Amino acid sequence: MALYYDLNEMNAYDFSRLFINERYRGRGFGTEAARLILERMERDGKFDKVVLCYIDGNEAAKNLYEKLGFYSTGERYDDEITMEKRLR
Repeated sequence: MALYYDLNEMNAYDFSRLFINERYRGRGFGTEAARLILERMERDGKFDKVVLCYIDGNEAAKNLYEKLGFYSTGERYDDEITMEKRLR
């Protein structure tokens, strides 16, 4: 399951949720799902960047997002670390 929405005040997409059933983790489904979602955002063309947050200590999420081209913005909200990616 994935969720993203327009974040007009930041002129970006907010990649809000990505869930892969526990039985299927570690098989590349998360990477492929996220890649397809990012492609869809890019085709849509409304915004040039995507923002997201992950929980500090979730190395699997951090590694996935870095592999997809996200980088830390240096911003934090409680225990969440903010990342962004340029689409173009």
